Amino acid sequence: MFRTWTGLVTTFHTEGMSGLFKGLLSPLLGQAFINAIIFGVKNNVYKRLDDDYKQSVRGHMISGSAAGFAQSFAACPIELGKVRVQLQGQGLSKEKYKASKSKGSISSIYHIFKREGIKGCYRGMSVTVFRDCTGFTIYFGVFEGLCMKRKQMKKIEDVEFSYLLLFGGLAGVSSWIASHPIDVIKSRLQADGVKGKDKYKGTIDCLRKSIKHEGGRVFLKGMFANLSRAFVVNAVIFPCEEYFRRWHKKHL
Repeated sequence: MFRTWTGLVTTFHTEGMSGLFKGLLSPLLGQAFINAIIFGVKNNVYKRLDDDYKQSVRGHMISGSAAGFAQSFAACPIELGKVRVQLQGQGLSKEKYKASKSKGSISSIYHIFKREGIKGCYRGMSVTVFRDCTGFTIYFGVFEGLCMKRKQMKKIEDVEFSYLLLFGGLAGVSSWIASHPIDVIKSRLQADGVKGKDKYKGTIDCLRKSIKHEGGRVFLKGMFANLSRAFVVNAVIFPCEEYFRRWHKKHL
């Protein structure tokens, strides 16, 4: 938590308010598209499962994993652009940062494509797939599992709005507790080479060197910020999706 606030204060002092929103454009533009993939793939895979799977949390976990795999193909280049933009000006004074030419996340992805081709845009792809398959298996498993328990306990057809908020937030936090250590390695691989020669030969090399130099605590870096964001964001996403699904079922 202390590191999170220190990072916020340092960034604000060096780069101003705009520094806190670096890399925002890429995920902002891509988030609606990514969520459409996640819920679209998840629901379609779930519909095609056997009834035995649909009656348990397993069906939601399997379809959630499929959704994570599918969306990783969009998430990887988008997050790469965000990471590269957030590294711009790192280590510079406030005056030098303002004088430097800063690129946006879309421009960053374009330049990576020109320099390294499509392969460069998918740096860290294997780790992204592993992170998202793991994360979304837990994400949908926790949410749907809690909803099933609530329906059984209260003998109701639809979970109340307040509980959708709570269950959505808990699902997001549970997902990131499991996937955050993987995300640390993914981010390091995507940031590698920005300041010169690549530091890591691959995923295993990155994992080994990170643990060797920083110990197990390396996997806790940035976790407080991620968990705080995960609860709020997913407490909004799931009720919106659930109420839209109910409206669609009733009117269409």
